[in-house]
Amino acid sequence: SKTLILIHAVFGTSHRQSTLNPENKDDLHRMMGYYLTQLDTQLLCINSMPDHVHILMSIKGSISLSDVIGKLKAYTSQWMKRSGWFPLFNGWCDGYFACSVSPQNSEQVAGYIFNQEIHHNTRSYRDEMSSLYLKAGLQGMKKSLINHLTYIIHSGFISGYQNRYG
Repeated sequence: SKTLILIHAVFGTSHRQSTLNPENKDDLHRMMGYYLTQLDTQLLCINSMPDHVHILMSIKGSISLSDVIGKLKAYTSQWMKRSGWFPLFNGWCDGYFACSVSPQNSEQVAGYIFNQEIHHNTRSYRDEMSSLYLKAGLQGMKKSLINHLTYIIHSGFISGYQNRYG
């Protein structure tokens, strides 16, 4: 099988604390590239700000995106704590943002990642993520999901399920 699966992924530090030292970010990027290679994933572009990381990568069709991100976060967290280069780093936040990227748009996304410092002169991380959610069609998803779950709980489905199977 031949696949080309390009992913733009973003994840932040725990509590969005500014713990990624700019003077050591090149080492962090190299280490992330190394770990992605170990996961049979190709790093195409990476950049970070003190509180988050952007990655453009190509993953194999047989690899789970959540496994790649989860293992990358675990490996780099351990490395960062052992290295001593990121003394304030307490770990990565739960979860991540990821969306597929068409080959036609990959250069534009790589440019966006490369120019993170410029974007963050005028935009906060929260504003940036809201914009990415909107572009990916995820803007109202959280509210919609909460409304859906509220309906399920109030309709008695959960209690009926628990009585039957719990």
